[in-house]
Amino acid sequence: MELNPAFEEVSLLERLRRWSHEKGDRTALWFLDQEVSYANLDRLSSHVATGILAREIPSGSRILICLPNGVEFLYSFLGILKAGCIAVPLFYKSGFERIQQVASLCGARLIIVGRLHRDKADQASIPLCSYGDIPKPNRPGDLSYFRKTLPEELAFLQFTSGSTANPKGVCISHRSLSINIQQMIVAMEISQHDRFLSWLPVHHDMGLVLMVLLPLFLGIPFKLLPVEMTRIHAWFRELETWEATFTAAPDFAYRLAVKAVREPQQFDLSRLRVALNAAEAVRKQTILEFEDAFRLKKVVMPAFGLAEATVGLTCREPGAALETDQFGRVALGRPFRGTKIRIVDDRGRPCKHNQIGHIQFRSPAACSGYWENPDAERHLRVADGFLRTGDLGYLDVEGNLYFVSRSKNTIICAGRTIAPQEVEEWVDRLAGIRRSAALGWSKRDDQLALVCEVRRMNLEKLSELQRTIVQEVHKQMGFRPAKVILVTHHTIPRTQNGKTQYRMLQDWLETSSFPPGNILLG
Repeated sequence: MELNPAFEEVSLLERLRRWSHEKGDRTALWFLDQEVSYANLDRLSSHVATGILAREIPSGSRILICLPNGVEFLYSFLGILKAGCIAVPLFYKSGFERIQQVASLCGARLIIVGRLHRDKADQASIPLCSYGDIPKPNRPGDLSYFRKTLPEELAFLQFTSGSTANPKGVCISHRSLSINIQQMIVAMEISQHDRFLSWLPVHHDMGLVLMVLLPLFLGIPFKLLPVEMTRIHAWFRELETWEATFTAAPDFAYRLAVKAVREPQQFDLSRLRVALNAAEAVRKQTILEFEDAFRLKKVVMPAFGLAEATVGLTCREPGAALETDQFGRVALGRPFRGTKIRIVDDRGRPCKHNQIGHIQFRSPAACSGYWENPDAERHLRVADGFLRTGDLGYLDVEGNLYFVSRSKNTIICAGRTIAPQEVEEWVDRLAGIRRSAALGWSKRDDQLALVCEVRRMNLEKLSELQRTIVQEVHKQMGFRPAKVILVTHHTIPRTQNGKTQYRMLQDWLETSSFPPGNILLG
């Protein structure tokens, strides 16, 4: 399908109705042993909408979805939109306290949960039900038409998954959702020939918008996998058997694949056109090692985005060669059509090419703000319509974006401003290191601290590994870390999407409050 030079003013729901009529019984989605046709997706999501309306929940109401990857999540998400309400997806394993917190923040009228929380109904201050408890319509027939949503109305809220006390709800309209999907279709050269396969969580922007809603919008097949796959081999087995052409994951997933899959040559991934790498800092070494291990060439596509842009802002052209700067930072491509990115210094003045500064953007797919959070929204917006990303980076002479670090995570060490990833990339290559995190250490001004996850071993081997880490950092960076803490696996706190929670880790470091028994040597 060819897109017009201007983006089509068409919503996801309008596209779903179209495919329901044109494609009918053709399969839209595969999940485990389930196949869902376009017609059934339309019909069963309409059942959810009818159930919501039966509860007399008015349009514009917020409804939380705490469901795992699967068809019930998609029926619920689309049904909420059809009822004229605003979907609020949350990680299905979120603690009940967080669910209640987010529900209160957005004034939710209903919470849809799975098996994990369905016995909490009597504890909830807001009505809670499982997907199976949503009333089904009493009459058969075409229920695909509901109140027509306006482009500027909100489709969903994407709540941040960080460790702050008050998570922010990013407001995404139907128009922003449609435009960002079309921007990605053009920039990533997605066509009717593509076959999507995802094991990303559907509650999060990349897993939801790029890997589920985009193929639905375009009417192309996609397969969804459970997030809790015990072995990463399942992802690659499905990539081969499904003959997938498009997949996506954060950088750490590709690093894990290189370490965990001992015989990568057993998988035939020759149909794979794009393995998108985004959601955290993209590493040069990850791309080189992953493509070499799985016998791929120019398949990994570095990209950059954030929830405030709906999801995507830039990507490299499909099949483009890996491009890096002198420090090994990866080129993340040029801005999507209609998007403008600029770099400014601390005083808001434009930076020159290759000069590091604060990344700001303006896009027709940008969020409309944060849900009832005026303080955060004031910090988000710049006077001339640009939005702050909270990231540091630069643009080269060709307009390619290079990410350096989150502004709040930069480290001052030996008179230099460095990004955690600059140190972590070298440390993570060492034998015995599963994952590392680099932090500034305020107890020792101008110093670096490292927290490294390692397997359990005797004290002599731990001490030897600690010395090796110090030597490697000094060799590569020209200075020694002031503190190296070796911890057990799964100690470094991460968001539900796999990103390091630097703020929480920093608090543990400053207050010496690591989980009891997790420090092996510090």
